[in-house]
Amino acid sequence: MDFVIGIDVGGTKILVGACDMNFNLLVSKKVPTNAHSDTKEQITQRMIACIRDVIDETEKTYSGYTLSAIGIGAPGPVDSAKGVVIDAGNLGNWHHVPIVSILSGEFGVPSFLEKDGNTAALGEFTLGAGRGTRNLAVVTVGTGLGCGLILNGQIYSGRFGFAGEFGHIVISEQKIPCVCGGYGCLEMFTCGRAMVRMMKEAIAAGKSSCLSGDFTAVDIQHAAESGDELALAVIREAGDYLGRGLVSLINLLGPDKVLIGGGVSNLGNVLLDTTKSVVHDRAYTFYRDTPIERTTLGTNSGLFGAAVLAKRSLESAEVCNG
Repeated sequence: MDFVIGIDVGGTKILVGACDMNFNLLVSKKVPTNAHSDTKEQITQRMIACIRDVIDETEKTYSGYTLSAIGIGAPGPVDSAKGVVIDAGNLGNWHHVPIVSILSGEFGVPSFLEKDGNTAALGEFTLGAGRGTRNLAVVTVGTGLGCGLILNGQIYSGRFGFAGEFGHIVISEQKIPCVCGGYGCLEMFTCGRAMVRMMKEAIAAGKSSCLSGDFTAVDIQHAAESGDELALAVIREAGDYLGRGLVSLINLLGPDKVLIGGGVSNLGNVLLDTTKSVVHDRAYTFYRDTPIERTTLGTNSGLFGAAVLAKRSLESAEVCNG
């Protein structure tokens, strides 16, 4: 029996899973990314060690299983054809990393790379809440703001191979610098670190909150659940910005469905409810009923999508060579 490895590289964690050829998850493990404290070599070596642990446990637990391919989803821009992560802004020093050749050389099997938003979309389209659609947008709200697009049943990659940079559409003239090098990007008003920034700015301006010092987006959600009005206001503001961004995306592409995933999307209902309300009020009339739902694969969307990428790419390569 063969199995594939799916890898989802995020700003805070690297998630690795082994799946059989029907995409049943056999073994999984996650390790911290440490994106802004470690070198790209250290991040890569930690990923390799995690992959090796998952392979070893799979082969030990499931007798006769053999690794056949590896799929990886990483923050863009990426060059899928060359297998290179070009500039993963949310991964600190992880720039110009030839990850496909590194992993293929390390494990002796074909490896395949896609932008993480695309692997999340592929996972949901194939196995999750996107099944039955032809045109799907999957937005991931986490450390950053990602998006993957399935148009006419296929990943839409665009001219340079990393279309769908939803987090970098410009929605503000505020001079808040983004990891992409620009400013005013949607990501800087919706993602986890954006909420932390907005919360700290409000506290510094004299607004009252139970939070102080260092805290995370999860802490903001807990504060909101305990009735902290400032935390609730910040989450609603992020949801409002996300809704305005989705209005543009929906009006432009007319997807059958929009799915929201990523760690921050799981922080209660306030964010998603606010986002839905904005879309309902401001989208083009024909699109106001566009379903906006949570991903059903949760934080595993990218892992499963990377596994699907590995299997499908391997099969395509075998057809071309055969």
